[in-house]
Amino acid sequence: MFRNLYFIILFLTLIGCGSTDGLNRVPVKGKLTLEGEPLPGALVRFVPLESKMGYGGSAVTNSQGIFVLVDDRGFSGGVVPGTYLIAVSKMVKPDGTGLPQKATEDDFKGARETMPSNLVSAENSPLRFTVIESTPDANIDIPTAMLGNKRK
Repeated sequence: MFRNLYFIILFLTLIGCGSTDGLNRVPVKGKLTLEGEPLPGALVRFVPLESKMGYGGSAVTNSQGIFVLVDDRGFSGGVVPGTYLIAVSKMVKPDGTGLPQKATEDDFKGARETMPSNLVSAENSPLRFTVIESTPDANIDIPTAMLGNKRK
């Protein structure tokens, strides 16, 4: 299930249509770290707490852990201001190496999730971020304590 969701979100992120739905949006970029170290190749999802906030956004971090959110429906300009639940997923190949940015369905065979279920599921994630008009970078650090037995 997570494999398909990961692929769908990655696909939607890459094909953004650039149209508008009339909602006020704020560009959001940030850096995802694990105990201060960049977390590359992770899928970051911002899930809105309120339905009037649009659909949220997602991005895959680069080698420095940096991401730029794209609205999940492809609307340009970022995401709607408000508070978001943050989900983080990082799939790796059976040998522990990261999946390529432009992975295909075949790249997921035998892949495993390295983040604990409470971070992969926005509903259970303790991570939050509030987007406002003058939002500074969304720098999100995951402390080791949130990983339990899992490691990056």
